[in-house]
Amino acid sequence: MKYIIPLLIYILPLHLFSQNKHDYNWLSGYHRVGLNPPGTLLDFNAVPVDIKPSALLGGLTDATVMSDSSGRLLFYSDGCMVMNANHTMMTDGDSINAPGPNFLSACIYDSTGYSGLWQGIISLPYPGHPELYVIFHLRHPESSWGPDNLHYTLVDMSAENGLGRVVKKNEFLMQGKFADCLTAIRHGNGRDWWLVAAEGDDTYNLFLLSPSGITGPFVQQGGYTTRAFDRIGNQAVFSPDGTRYARIGLGHILQMEFDRCSGRFSCPRFLEIDSNSKIGGGIAYSPDSRLLYVTFNTELFQFRSEDMRTNSAKPLLIDTYDGFSSIIPTTFFRMQLAPDQKIYMCCTNGTYWLHRINNPNEEGVACNFQQHSIHLPTPNAISLNNFPVFRLYDQPHSICDTLGIDAPPGIAPAPGWVPEQGVKVYPSPATDWVYIAVAACDYGRLRVVNAEGQVLYEIKDWKGPQSIELPVAEWPSGMYFVQLHRHNQYRHIQY
Repeated sequence: MKYIIPLLIYILPLHLFSQNKHDYNWLSGYHRVGLNPPGTLLDFNAVPVDIKPSALLGGLTDATVMSDSSGRLLFYSDGCMVMNANHTMMTDGDSINAPGPNFLSACIYDSTGYSGLWQGIISLPYPGHPELYVIFHLRHPESSWGPDNLHYTLVDMSAENGLGRVVKKNEFLMQGKFADCLTAIRHGNGRDWWLVAAEGDDTYNLFLLSPSGITGPFVQQGGYTTRAFDRIGNQAVFSPDGTRYARIGLGHILQMEFDRCSGRFSCPRFLEIDSNSKIGGGIAYSPDSRLLYVTFNTELFQFRSEDMRTNSAKPLLIDTYDGFSSIIPTTFFRMQLAPDQKIYMCCTNGTYWLHRINNPNEEGVACNFQQHSIHLPTPNAISLNNFPVFRLYDQPHSICDTLGIDAPPGIAPAPGWVPEQGVKVYPSPATDWVYIAVAACDYGRLRVVNAEGQVLYEIKDWKGPQSIELPVAEWPSGMYFVQLHRHNQYRHIQY
């Protein structure tokens, strides 16, 4: 048997899923006198996307939309109520986020939807319960400038002949000084979900949604001291490969590595962008997770997410607002990666236009950003629907890949698992293959040596995070060591 022991050496300071088309219907708009129909549907079941007028109930300033795995619209919510696919209020779907002055002003006296938020609501399939969906939503209490309460509402789509019923409503989860940036990512086991409810400082509250229910909060501190993040106007997003989390603040970008198995953040990195406007705008990753796009009102920036990790990021200005107005300016705001692998961007006003990045995997102007290139039949409500990454599956060979759930054929596997810190080697003892996982914040020269010191494997310029798969069937039985060197000065930590 081969026993492989990691030695961390460094210098200081130096089952198969169905199609998962849960996000294939986007709805936008809000009720205004003279608008009939009042809404717009972006249907990604069609190629290219089919953009057409739609019936709509409520105002989708802050909205979540859920389709089934085959792309059929199920329900949506504006934070005031839950609507079914027929655009009528779902049975018992009234009074979401009630009571309170914000509910009265935005849901009763007006029709814009629950106001003051843009990423304050998100819906997820309930693992192990095919007909159930969970809507997580932030709520303003009786008197508060920012959202102070996190709730959930449960929808049963098996009821009312498939039109659904709200079976639990406004269930309290926790109180906090939340930022306007609810987001979620699939657990590394390929089944469960992590919900992330960030606060206005460096506090992150995570909840695990599994077949047994909602557990948490698991509270973490980001480990940074800047106060660049306020409570309103944030946007947060996970990279499509699930390894990174990014958040926009007042002239700042934060990126952290994420462990989908443990639900832990690590390696916070900041970038202050020299922009003409410090107002928070939007943030989105490219489909291949290499590039991060950031907007600040009149400017669109791009930079490599890997450079952010090594503190060498240099934002590239892709474009500036060209002054186009359709009664009101079409400046830059929130972004969302779509099923067609393009990034859509709304404006800071309720205009009839969307911007789009057509080739977001390409660096520089080759990303093909086109301003006001998407004309809508009805005004957008100053936002885009909030979706997690639905087409992310298990993390192969990770310590939590225990359910036998694999990505569908033809889907590239997720990146290999890396730990929060240190070096992990598994299995040990090994017979045919061994996996070496090194934490995201480390870099240097990586070696595998035998008991005599002979180097059997080496990467001279290794950068984490990375998971390496080594064939060891031909290696003689014995003990082996993994070493990570930094500038030839090191200390040994044996696991």
